[in-house]
Amino acid sequence: MINFFIFHLTVHASSQVSKKPRRALVINVMVDGYMSRCFGEQSVKVIWKKQADHLIAPINALRSWSRNYTESGESFFDVVIFTRSKFSSQDPIFSAHAGNKTKNESVCNREGSSLFPSDFGKFPRCCILDQERGPQGNQIFRGELCGCPSNRDQWGENKKCKQNPSSWYMPYFSVVEHGGTKITPWIDGPKGEEVGDFVVNNRFDFFEGGISIWGLFFSGLFDLNPDNVQRMIRDNGSYLQKPTYKIMKKYNITELYFSGWGDHGIHRAIEEAQALNFTNITVISDAFDGSLLMKVKTFELNAKNKTHEENKNEYLDMLRKMNVPVKTATEIAQDANEVSGRNKTLDIQQPVCMDQEVSEPKRALLVLDVQEGLVSSCTHSEEASDVKVPDTHRIVPRINAFLEWVYQKKDFFSQIHFTQTQFAINRPLDDESEYPLAKDLVYDMKSLHGASDNISVHFSSRSNSNNIFFGKGYVSKRGPSTNNPLLISNGSLRSSKFRLFRNNPPILKILQENNIKELYLAGVALDDTIIKTARQARALGFSVYILTDLTQARDLNLKEGPPRESLMRYYYNLADEEDIFSLKTTDLSEEYFAVNGLSIPFKKWMDEDGCVNTHTLEEFPRSRSTRSTIISFLIISSL
Repeated sequence: MINFFIFHLTVHASSQVSKKPRRALVINVMVDGYMSRCFGEQSVKVIWKKQADHLIAPINALRSWSRNYTESGESFFDVVIFTRSKFSSQDPIFSAHAGNKTKNESVCNREGSSLFPSDFGKFPRCCILDQERGPQGNQIFRGELCGCPSNRDQWGENKKCKQNPSSWYMPYFSVVEHGGTKITPWIDGPKGEEVGDFVVNNRFDFFEGGISIWGLFFSGLFDLNPDNVQRMIRDNGSYLQKPTYKIMKKYNITELYFSGWGDHGIHRAIEEAQALNFTNITVISDAFDGSLLMKVKTFELNAKNKTHEENKNEYLDMLRKMNVPVKTATEIAQDANEVSGRNKTLDIQQPVCMDQEVSEPKRALLVLDVQEGLVSSCTHSEEASDVKVPDTHRIVPRINAFLEWVYQKKDFFSQIHFTQTQFAINRPLDDESEYPLAKDLVYDMKSLHGASDNISVHFSSRSNSNNIFFGKGYVSKRGPSTNNPLLISNGSLRSSKFRLFRNNPPILKILQENNIKELYLAGVALDDTIIKTARQARALGFSVYILTDLTQARDLNLKEGPPRESLMRYYYNLADEEDIFSLKTTDLSEEYFAVNGLSIPFKKWMDEDGCVNTHTLEEFPRSRSTRSTIISFLIISSL
């Protein structure tokens, strides 16, 4: 869990302490993913609700009050550190489908850390120990157990490899993939290192070149005993993965003020500060909050009958018992004004974003080019051609299972678009019916679950494979096969319905008129239509998420399946450089935290070879025939 906090820190045991206090304000992980109103771009919500918006006002007030604090123009805060959490680990994702998993166990190879420097450029890495399926996680492609010896007697606290305590399984562990890691634009700053504003990543993993589980100064890989601490900060902290300690040393900081969201992080930060002989730590109560779901030491859930405010007060009382005073931002400003004699006003005003209504964004699912001829068969799954994408048979049952979850949930997607191409890589298809929707794709899942009032279903047929969103807006006389008598006659649209739909708008207009903000992409191929559509959607202002287990690529280096570094790097770079995010459907469905047990029925739709379960497919029409719901398909063509 990512944590945010404020505290004030004074150094006594330092020969470099100057007569004038040198102060730093730490604004910890005030990022889009933790806002309910004040975000730059909305991101997939994590399991626990983050509502850090109310902290923006006191933090911004402190920033403004600090400037020109003295008559000579000096600021109260000499340095401001903005922390963020850019955590790329995919450990839990690769443990998906392992059963009713609620906790993770992991082992960390700490070679390349401050206590175990590497002469070969290595950096620390961790991987999940899954008792059902063996080692899982982001290091499975680098060898079993992250390079640790199989004999666990060789693991330990003072050894290179260490097994971590069991921790909660969290489907939204991989924050960088889901977005929301950018500092909210509603916060004041950062303005650049030249004016003393620094951005520090306080939690990171494999693709950031190391690993940090938590903490402000250290990585959380070692106990904070005096020997470890002294070894970690040797040579002025040159071996530390985080720059915080070096920043404090460079600017001779004697007082720290921390702001933001989080209960576990503040506790860890105080432990680290005390281990570094810092004292007089003050928590600024109105600029601090947290989820407060668990006790910070035992990770036991807090009592359900207690309010958030009661849990917060208990938490602050715990800090006071640790000799940590608690003050408000106003009290800190008043105390400082008494010293300066200026009586400068601390003006706390809520940003206008707080007036925005809190609501879930409207979402659409786009299923791209899941067509016969493009999708491989189970009997010849590796067969490739200029049209067919190898090993794509596996995504059909997964899409079926996901669609069933979608219609059972009813409130996640507003629209579903099935779009087909009339154009292959090297040539146009003979006509739009040459490669219809894959025969085992149950696109009329809607009829089984009767969700007609919640989700609209749209079909389009493209003569240009690169053009998803724009078109002339007229329909084809051929559409997906359906037994809906209102639309189809002898396999084609009735002439009256053809005239009715003749001026239907392109997909973009349909999305915009219905205020769709987020697009989720599935289908083939990842390295062709999917990524082109994702980039077009980003340019049009949509938030974009690729459902990684519902797509497949032509390039073997990007093949979905067992974890491979090349594919993970691909998704990481998309998120980091282009704001195109990715996630598994199991993350989206909160599989291990499913409401009322509602999870994606993969086992129902897949056989042991990952193909469509024929029994389920045969049973589906009978289940559908018992329903009276009529499906209404909108069929458009874009050119």
